[in-house]
Amino acid sequence: MRAHVIVAAVFLALRPLPVESGEAEDLSALRKEYADVLALDGPAKKEILAIARVLREKGALAIDFTHLETPQHCLNSGGDMLHVADDPQAKIPLAYMHPAEPLVAAGLDVKKLPVEPEADAALEPGKWYYYPAGGRTEPFHGKALPAPMLIRTVGAP
Repeated sequence: MRAHVIVAAVFLALRPLPVESGEAEDLSALRKEYADVLALDGPAKKEILAIARVLREKGALAIDFTHLETPQHCLNSGGDMLHVADDPQAKIPLAYMHPAEPLVAAGLDVKKLPVEPEADAALEPGKWYYYPAGGRTEPFHGKALPAPMLIRTVGAP
């Protein structure tokens, strides 16, 4: 008789739990929203989780630029920035931005770099640009920035 009780307890423990009203829809919505993250494996999964942990702790690093011609987000560490296009098929899915002044002080001749165009369409992937400030529109921000920057655009591999 005792064996029947144990078997019944195991079956009860293994049965699917009843789904509360709305829980299935919530779970489905979460799976859809996070499908790109859930599909990751290996180093890519570990990298996105590491970034998520940093942003969870320091949410102010994340800046929303989805209002621009190329919707994107910025990871701003207080000078250096990484702009990531929402669309991975964008002409320039990534752009690294660095304050120019420390490198200029160390001897970098920014006159050898092309000046960053003010429009997204004129940017080319795989190039270094110099943004001189001075009231020019910076296309990854959609406005003038107060300081000169060095920009490296990244295209699809």
